[in-house]
Amino acid sequence: MKRAPLAIFSVFFSLSSAAFVTASEAAPQHNCAAYASAAVAQNNQNKANGCGFAGNRWQSNYNAHFNWCQQKDVGIQVLSSEDNARKVALQACSGKSSFCESYARQAVSAQINNMKYKCQFGGARWQLNHSAHFDWCMNAQKPAAVSENTKRADALSKCRTKSFGNDVKKNPVNE
Repeated sequence: MKRAPLAIFSVFFSLSSAAFVTASEAAPQHNCAAYASAAVAQNNQNKANGCGFAGNRWQSNYNAHFNWCQQKDVGIQVLSSEDNARKVALQACSGKSSFCESYARQAVSAQINNMKYKCQFGGARWQLNHSAHFDWCMNAQKPAAVSENTKRADALSKCRTKSFGNDVKKNPVNE
């Protein structure tokens, strides 16, 4: 049996090793591609929901996420941690977004009643601009938003009592 010359064996071994290294390096690149795509999608959701998150974690630059992922000290646990942090933040924002949508509807309804009962309340608290109320709420703490709605309701109640007297039968049923 003839043996292959050492040079041919060395070339075969080198090519096999190169193929092995390329395959093992492809996995992190594939993970980084998925990571960067998810990070950009999450930031797009951040923007669409008006969450206002910012910083390196929150950007639409695919290459920045991909290149960060490629760093030697960034492993799967770090990638999972970053992805999870964005998911948790977006879930919290989604809940706040729903709350603020309700807040804004209540605020606009209060302004409609302000005009209907000719209470003449003014200022930022009393406007028909749904987006302005929503944006304010998204940047405020929940207790502050609850307090604003309570203040509007109390003011309208006092105005209606003053306008219609204490006779409850005179108060309109539909508001």
